[in-house]
Amino acid sequence: WLVPYLLAAGFVAVLVAKRHRKTLRMVARTRARRPNLTESDFIAMLGRDVNAETAEFVWFAMIECLQAWQLTPHPNDHIVKDLPIHEHDLTLDWMPRYAALYGADAKNWPQWPVGWERTVRNFARWLELGLSQQS
Repeated sequence: WLVPYLLAAGFVAVLVAKRHRKTLRMVARTRARRPNLTESDFIAMLGRDVNAETAEFVWFAMIECLQAWQLTPHPNDHIVKDLPIHEHDLTLDWMPRYAALYGADAKNWPQWPVGWERTVRNFARWLELGLSQQS
């Protein structure tokens, strides 16, 4: 009866190791492609598209996930392809926290616009879009 459990545990261990290796390669590619920004550089770059408060929120939300990888966000990063961030973090955690900061209703947030890449810059723009559409 122990053999099936050991096989299952071994299978899960292999899957976890593969996922971790894939994430390490993604982080290495991202580091090689662009520099790590400072908080002020990030806010200045993103400030061309959104207000400073939104840029600061995005910085701190993303840095929570990226610090362990010694990586900082860049406005042009694709959230899922370039960063070790799960796509569900955007809507299940970060957007409701952002909405709460402004007393907005996260349940009435617009869907992600069709045709928008899932970049850090567009995520910040989507946050502000949601605020602008609150009644």
